[in-house]
Amino acid sequence: MDMNTDCHDLGLIDALRHQLALHLGLHFSSERIPDLQRGIEKLALAQGYERDEDFLLKLLSSPLDKPRIQQLATHLTIGETYFFREPGLFDLLRHELLPFIMTQRRSERRIRLWSMGCSTGEEAYSLAILLDQILPPTEAWDALVLGMDVNPQALEKAETGVYGAWSFRNPPPGLREYYFDRRQEGDFSIHKHIRERVRFSYFNLADRAAPLLHGAADLILCRNVLMYFTPEAAHDAGRRLAHALKDDGYLLATPAEASLISGYGLDPLQMRGQVVHRKSDHEFDVVHKGMDVPQPLHVVTHRLKRRPGRDIDPDESHRTIVELANQGRVNEALIHCRRLVDSAPSNPEWHYLLATLLLEQGQPAAAVAALEHLLQLDSAFVMAHVMLGRLYRQELDHASSVRHLRAALEQLQQIEPDIVPVGSDGLTALRLKHMVESFLSTAEASS
Repeated sequence: MDMNTDCHDLGLIDALRHQLALHLGLHFSSERIPDLQRGIEKLALAQGYERDEDFLLKLLSSPLDKPRIQQLATHLTIGETYFFREPGLFDLLRHELLPFIMTQRRSERRIRLWSMGCSTGEEAYSLAILLDQILPPTEAWDALVLGMDVNPQALEKAETGVYGAWSFRNPPPGLREYYFDRRQEGDFSIHKHIRERVRFSYFNLADRAAPLLHGAADLILCRNVLMYFTPEAAHDAGRRLAHALKDDGYLLATPAEASLISGYGLDPLQMRGQVVHRKSDHEFDVVHKGMDVPQPLHVVTHRLKRRPGRDIDPDESHRTIVELANQGRVNEALIHCRRLVDSAPSNPEWHYLLATLLLEQGQPAAAVAALEHLLQLDSAFVMAHVMLGRLYRQELDHASSVRHLRAALEQLQQIEPDIVPVGSDGLTALRLKHMVESFLSTAEASS
């Protein structure tokens, strides 16, 4: 069904654009009118209208109420997201911002993180997983993530905590194995302890009557949201978000949105290529000098030195493989990884990288074979045991799952608590030990 020309003659599209700007803050430029037309076409069909014009006439015949605003939001907002999107952003959160916030909140042990425009929840759950990895397991923290969005359909999906492969386009190693259970339908359900740390709520950032608590959030992610707003709505949203931050809180937008939220007591900073707005009278670097900020974790890793006569640079190849995988070009990444393995067949790290790529490509049996071969080279490679424990559990081979998880636990007991094992994506040995103990308890109960 095409949007007929009568709609343009009657000015229905322009009237709709005005209403969308007024009620949702959305700006549909002339270049985006085709996108608007496609969204209205789908909504008209869903409402049982044969003609888009009839639907628009009915829609605009009276002031828009909340149900109709929600219907429009469901069909016209963009919800492109996946777990740990933008690795650089999460590296910044893991290594600098969240440890600093923990230092500031250590006396009260209370943290609130917001994912504004959370869509189907992948970003909010990513924040919860990050908290699970960096909060000291021996300390009781009141840590909560609040995901908010104007699309009620997206929020319903977020509440389920169930995701397909498309939500894992660029996952950190072992993400699905550590934090999700594979269902019979082939999708993945997030673990209960992560789901319990996240709350989802309907919120229309463009609705000035919708309350935002003053000084409630330690950190707000609002990325790729304001870029779709009118300038007036974006600036107003920036003011309200600043109001919702604690005095020393952080707001993270994209570089393209930075100018939209300038002022309102927010100081823009450049950190690791990310735009960070801090609600404070002090510069981040100055504060660091006078406080006991947690030091970066010691990462245990090893890199091959380039062998004489070899034409493969391990570090360069590793970067290429990661870049290809991040772009979703897993087949090409696998080709490069196999070459890397062939050039250094005795290096277990490359076999582990190969196994993670095989898993990403949906080849669990091949991944198991790669991990088992890895353990012949290095029987103390903790993450290989952990991954095999999870994979064998999915295959209902409980005896093998228990064997590998016990081996992982034995190795972890011999490692200093603050060491980060190879392939653990930043998890310390102590945190990983607690996770493996939980996995082992479940596996033993099933065997």
